[in-house]
Amino acid sequence: MRPALPALLALLTLLVLPLTASGSSRAEPTPGLPRPAGLPSPEADAAAAAMQAAVGIDGWERTGAVRWVFNGKRRHLWDRRRGLARVGWPEADGRQVEVWLEIGSRRGIAARDGAPVAEPEAAGLVEQAYAAWINDGFWLYPFDRFGGPEVERSVVDLPVDPAAPGDPQGGPPERGLLVRWLSGGLTPGDAYLWRVGADGRPAGWWMWVSVIPEGGVPVSWEGWEQLSTGAWVSTLHRFPSRELRLTEVEGATQLRRLEATDPFGALLGEISGDR
Repeated sequence: MRPALPALLALLTLLVLPLTASGSSRAEPTPGLPRPAGLPSPEADAAAAAMQAAVGIDGWERTGAVRWVFNGKRRHLWDRRRGLARVGWPEADGRQVEVWLEIGSRRGIAARDGAPVAEPEAAGLVEQAYAAWINDGFWLYPFDRFGGPEVERSVVDLPVDPAAPGDPQGGPPERGLLVRWLSGGLTPGDAYLWRVGADGRPAGWWMWVSVIPEGGVPVSWEGWEQLSTGAWVSTLHRFPSRELRLTEVEGATQLRRLEATDPFGALLGEISGDR
């Protein structure tokens, strides 16, 4: 499966822009590369645990705060201990939007070029920020989401596809970990087939996702960097016709190691005043 270049570029643009919280961008993937069928098994559980160990899941548990820039545009600061996030991005006219939100309640405040944004516009910006956090945070570190009843794990043969980034040349099919999220996030039902490199960390995956009509898009996982907490993050993803980069990635055990002052004071004051 290889979509025509203009169509593929349009599809990948959807992938790296905020998804709508209403799910209006959802569409069932059509067979390009059919998704392999597999059954949950102890082998799959072991493969998932081995991948988590290779990417430093214990270090991720120690990561109290992390920040990064997604694809050169969206800036994130995630206070994992308190479940808070700050997301900023440039608008088409050059103005800068910044949103502070409480992830669990999806409540927040917004500013444009430093000036507070009033309701109801602020609510729409908060929803955009939440969708961006879901998407961009998954690209940052999806490995802590492998467990739970909403996740289906199986081990299947990898596609024989020399054109795919990170795919081996020739030889018998390798086995990979197929992970499908049955619920949660903004696009439940999405599935990802991971190919593991010699170091145990992912070398790439094939995606069957609702925001891309054709199934089996191959994407590499490269540019691995280790956070100060011990967790590993992939900073470069190659698609068939473009790249996605995560830059300025920093993690710490505590937010104060990344920010001298608490950037969520105004948000917490707003939330506590409403309760």
